[in-house]
Amino acid sequence: LLHGNLKPTNILLDSTMNHLKLSDFGYINIYNKFKYLVKLVESVNNKSYLPVETIRSYKYTPKSDIYSLGC
Repeated sequence: LLHGNLKPTNILLDSTMNHLKLSDFGYINIYNKFKYLVKLVESVNNKSYLPVETIRSYKYTPKSDIYSLGC
């Protein structure tokens, strides 16, 4: 499962800091993937969390989510 929009505001922790939840899965869908990637790459707010490969080629892989998580 690819998230496609990992960034600090989409990572939620409970009050005990023991449980993590991911939010904002609304963008990814198979039928509209390319249109979504264009929107994601063109968004000023998301560029800091996207790997260069995604920005250049509009390809998003599981490695892209790992990169975004580390940013």
